[in-house]
Amino acid sequence: MNDQVTGFLKSRYIQEDIELNAYAVNAINILEDCDSIVREGIYKNHDTLNTQVDFAILCDMYERSYEYTCGSLSLLVIGQLQSCEASCRTAIEGAVNLHFISLGDSTGKIISYFRNHFEVERKQNVNWRSSVDVANVDETAKNHHRALIDEKNDALDKYEAVLRKAMSERGIDINNFDPKWPSAFDRFRLIDDEVGYRTVYVALCSQSHNDPEDLLNHFLCRAIGNEGFTSAKKAEQYFFSVYMVLQAVKYHVMASAMYLGKFNISCDDLAHKYNKALEMMELAMDHKNSVLSELSGQ
Repeated sequence: MNDQVTGFLKSRYIQEDIELNAYAVNAINILEDCDSIVREGIYKNHDTLNTQVDFAILCDMYERSYEYTCGSLSLLVIGQLQSCEASCRTAIEGAVNLHFISLGDSTGKIISYFRNHFEVERKQNVNWRSSVDVANVDETAKNHHRALIDEKNDALDKYEAVLRKAMSERGIDINNFDPKWPSAFDRFRLIDDEVGYRTVYVALCSQSHNDPEDLLNHFLCRAIGNEGFTSAKKAEQYFFSVYMVLQAVKYHVMASAMYLGKFNISCDDLAHKYNKALEMMELAMDHKNSVLSELSGQ
C-alpha cells in the first residue's frame, strides 16, 4: 500500500491497516492521480481561468464529481456493497453532468441548469402547499408548513436574483436561456454514451430505487438451498460492485479530461488513467468469471 492510498484512507477516516485488494488499490491510485493532474493544470492556469465566466461553477462541479467518486470507492473499501452501488449512480451522473456542461456553450448550459432547478423547486412548492391545504391536520401544523414553503420560495427568489445580477454584470441576460434541462438519458446521449445509460446507469438505478432484485436473489438462494449457488451469488454481487466503482472512476476521469479541455489545458496524461480503469474493469470481469466457474463446479 503506497502513501497515496494511505492518505486517501486517512482523509476518509478509514483505518489505514484495512485489508485492500488490487482493485481497490488501483481504483484509489487512478482517482488520486487524476485529481493531482487536474489540480496541477488548474493551478498553473489559475490567473487566466479566473477571468472565465463559467470556470468557478465548473470547478465546483469537478469537486462534486470527485467527492461523489471518493464516496463510492470508500463504501466499497468498507464492504457496504449495496450502498456503494447506489452511490455509484450519483457519482456517474455527477461526472456526466460535468462532461456535458464542459462541451459547447458551458455558460448557457449552467444558466439553464440553474433556471430549471428554480422552476422545478417552485412547482414542488405549489404541490406541497396543495397537499397541506387538504391534509387532515390542525391549522397550526398547516401554518407551520406554509411558513416553510414561503421561506423556501424566498430563498429561490434570492438565488435567482444573485444569478441574474452576476450574469448581468457580464453582459448576459439569463432570460435568453431556456430553463429546459435535458433528462439523464439525453445527457448521456449528448455526450455520445447512450449505451452507457442503457447498461451502467440503468443497472445502478436498481439500488437507488430499492428495486427487489437483491430480495429475489436472497429468495432464490434460500429456495435452492445450494451452498455453491449462494457463494456464487455473493461473489457475483461483489464483482458487480467492483466493476461499477471502476465505471464511476472511469466516468470521472473522462469528465475531468473534458473539464481541462474546456479551458485548453492539456489532458494527455489522463488518457493513461482512463485506459488503466478500462484494464482493471476487464481484469475484474475475467476474475469474476473464473471464480464463478470454480464455484459452479462445487
